[in-house]
Amino acid sequence: MTHARFSLFNEFVSGSGNDLDLYVYRCSDASCTTSTRVGSSGGGTAAEEVNLLNPAAATYRVWVHGFAVNPSPANFTLFTWVLGSTAAGNMTVTAPSSATTGATGNIQLQFSGLNPATKYMGSVAYSGITGLPNPTVVRIDTP
Repeated sequence: MTHARFSLFNEFVSGSGNDLDLYVYRCSDASCTTSTRVGSSGGGTAAEEVNLLNPAAATYRVWVHGFAVNPSPANFTLFTWVLGSTAAGNMTVTAPSSATTGATGNIQLQFSGLNPATKYMGSVAYSGITGLPNPTVVRIDTP
């Protein structure tokens, strides 16, 4: 696993003006009686996100805290993505054959076989030059 993301979105929470917080824990044992918090997000809305880069192989628990909800209880959808190192085969990348540090260039991403009204996550990995961001994580919201 190269990247894990846990997200909440305002538009996927019942009611309005809700403030949810997000906490992610890595379990230390099979029953998760002991755990370590590895990420959290606690802004003033329900739009929260925790990203884990190269997370350790383990069981993870995600806790959503309704800091201020209206109506109470609020219904929400928790979105989760896990990226591995194997290509899914649904993204084509068009990019220059070389890059120069400090310069800009255009990279085009095209997607195929994605279901409508779905949120996806993917990544673009670079190679050949030390210091380039690796990977660039992208989220795709299909109409």
